[in-house]
Amino acid sequence: MQPGLIKTRKACIVTLLAVASAIISTPIIGSGSRQQCRASGVVRDASGLPASRAEVLATDLRRGVSEPILTSFDVTYHLLLAPGHYRIEVKRSGFARVVIEDLPLVVGERVAKDFTLAVAARRDEVTVEGNPPPLSAGAIVSSSAILSEEFETLPINQRD
Repeated sequence: MQPGLIKTRKACIVTLLAVASAIISTPIIGSGSRQQCRASGVVRDASGLPASRAEVLATDLRRGVSEPILTSFDVTYHLLLAPGHYRIEVKRSGFARVVIEDLPLVVGERVAKDFTLAVAARRDEVTVEGNPPPLSAGAIVSSSAILSEEFETLPINQRD
């Protein structure tokens, strides 16, 4: 083998190892993997039945970073988060949203929070957009005639 080719291969291997190390050490949300917290729980409807495919949204209140996940088919959710204060919102179509406004998490903490979703109130909303066509003064046409008997029965203040 040529000496230049060996150096190129070694450089490629070192670069690949550096990239792999950076990818592996990247946390799911937040800072270093040793400084994370876990939040998990179960999402059910008001009757206690599983509410699968519910969306759980964790928002870091300090940084404004959100992480949405869907519950698994066994209705559990699992979040790996950096320490901080979080707003946790759970929602699913047909159900009212449930929100925890400020959930503090500290390093290494494991928090179990179960959610029960109530059936949402029915809400109908109709939005009408658009404008009617403009009227033209020349397009106004009388479309009916009044018989003399109908004319005589019209309420008029003075009649001779």
